[in-house]
Parts: sequence; structure tokens; C-alpha cells
Amino acid sequence: MAGDRTSAALEQQRAQQQAQQRAAELRAAQQRVHQTQLAQQAQQRQAQQRLAQQRQAQRQAQQRQHQAQQRQAQQRLQQRQREAVQRRAAEVQRREAQRLRIWRSTAAKRAARQVETELAIEEREERQRLYEAAAVATPLKLGRPALRRQYMQAPVDVGDLDVPLVRPRREQFGRGGWLPWQRAARERREAEAESAYEAAVAAYEAAEFDRVRRLSTAKRDHQRRQAEAADRLWADYQAGDADAVARYAAVVLTSRHWPTGFGSSWQVQYEPDGQRLAVEYELPAQARSADSVAQIALRVLFDLFRALDAGLVDVISFNGLAVSGPSLVSVTVTRERWAAKSMFDDDAQTVLRELDRS
Repeated sequence: MAGDRTSAALEQQRAQQQAQQRAAELRAAQQRVHQTQLAQQAQQRQAQQRLAQQRQAQRQAQQRQHQAQQRQAQQRLQQRQREAVQRRAAEVQRREAQRLRIWRSTAAKRAARQVETELAIEEREERQRLYEAAAVATPLKLGRPALRRQYMQAPVDVGDLDVPLVRPRREQFGRGGWLPWQRAARERREAEAESAYEAAVAAYEAAEFDRVRRLSTAKRDHQRRQAEAADRLWADYQAGDADAVARYAAVVLTSRHWPTGFGSSWQVQYEPDGQRLAVEYELPAQARSADSVAQIALRVLFDLFRALDAGLVDVISFNGLAVSGPSLVSVTVTRERWAAKSMFDDDAQTVLRELDRS
């Protein structure tokens, strides 16, 4: 019996040891699984980090490429401008020599005057072309602060408040001529005249102070109203209000410093459903050559696509009209097509034709 109990105890002890061993093995297995999971998670995080780094590197490479393209475009524009200036200088020298030869001819004075007129016209047109080409590459600085400044600079009607009052002159209160024996009367009149002059000066200074105060108040109130109007326009524009988008686009167009002869009669309409902005303008007489018309159209597209929110305007149409006449240019361009085409690769007419292709 004692032997059986000993054997049973040994068996129970062995069973307990085996159970403990299996539990230890199970814990070890669970530990290995947990470590494996941690390693996999670490690998996944590393892979995600490498992917993020690759994407960041790609974005940086794209930015560098875009900046390089912009520098190249600017360099091409500058080169073309230099070449245009050189051609103009050579042409001016040639024409100058021609003009001198004509002036030396005794029978060509009228022809010489005609040549001078033609040279002046060509030089003016060349200056305008160079100005327009340079202006196209200069982006406008717009936004809420610029909008407020433009509105606040609008003229204010203050009536006669901006005209200074006339200061009284002492001689207006004349002292008159008196005989020597009328000294007392003369001194009395002089004292009265001096007193009247001083009173008039005091009244003038008070009135002039009041005028300046009212003028300052009127200008301040005007600027405050204009700033509030600009803020309302900006808020409505940001909200996508159709009328506000059209008015803000008109502000963009009038912000550009156009050459002499250009008015501010831009007709702008906005269609929210198609995100389409339509612009119509009567071109002045001095800007109706094919090249000038193309440059004006490109400048309109350049300013509007750059200034207007891509989420609001996707398509821009420009129609340039002769005064009381037919359309000189009509072009419709999507934002995607505009972004894909460099406006400095070819002459203005070629770029405009390629942009307008459907």
C-alpha cells in the first residue's frame, strides 16, 4: 500500500511537471508570436515611413522641376526681349541713316517728315509691344488686403471741404489817412481795425480748423465704408456668390496698369453651374493689330487664372470687340489646358491659337 501511494505521488508530480512544462512552452510560444507581431508592425511602420519619404522626395523633385521650368520660361522671355531690343536698335539705326540720307536730299523734305512720322509710330508700337510682353510675366498681387487698399483709394466727394479758406489780410481792415491834429481819432480807429483783424483771424482759424476736421472725418468715414464694402465683396467671393465672383474678376482686370487709351469698361459674367467666367471688352483703336490683340487676350487669361480660385472658376472666355464693330478675338480656355501650356514658348498669336483648340 505504501508503495502504491508513493507511485501515485510520483505520477502526480510528473503530471504536474508536465503541465508546468506545457504551460511554459505555451507562454514561450505566445511570447514568440507577440514578438513576431511587433516585428511585423515595426516593418510596416518602416515601410510606411519609406513610402512617405519617397513621396516627399517626389514632391520636392516636382517642385524643383516646376521652378526650373519657370526659370527657363523667364530666361526665354528675357532673351526674346533682349533680341527684340537689339532688333529695334538695329532697325532704328537703319531708319536713322535712311532719314539722314533723305534730309540731305534737297528735294525730299516732305518725304523726310513722313519718314519721321512713320518712325515715331513704329517706335511707339514697339515700346507698347515690349511693355505688354513684360507685363504679362508680372503677376498681380491680389487678395483681401489688396482689395481693401484699392477700395479705400477710391476718390471721395467732399464738396468744398478740400478748398482751404482764405486768411484775412491786415490791409482789409484799413486805417485810413488822418490829419496830425486827429491823432486821438486815428489811434482809436487803428485800435478798432486791429481788434477787428484779430477777431477775423480768430474766426478764420476756428473755421479752418473745423473744415480740416470735417474733411478728415469725411475721408475717414469714406475709407471705413470702402473697407467694409471690400470685406463684404471678399466674403461673398469666398462663398462663391455669382455676382461677387464677377465683380472681383472686374477688380482684377482693372488692377492691371494698362497702356494709355484703355478704359475700365470690362463686361464680366459668371456661371456657377459650369464654373465659367465670360469677359467682354471693347479694344481701343491703338490695340487692334493681330499681335496686340493676342497679347491682351493672354494677359487677361494670365491675370484671371492666377487670381481667381480654382474651386470657383474652371473655364474663362474672352471676347475682344472693336468699338461698335465685330469681334477681334474670341477664345475659351479651361484651367487644365492653361496650366499645361507655357505662354512663353511661341509668339502670342501661336500660343492663343493652341490654347483655343478643343
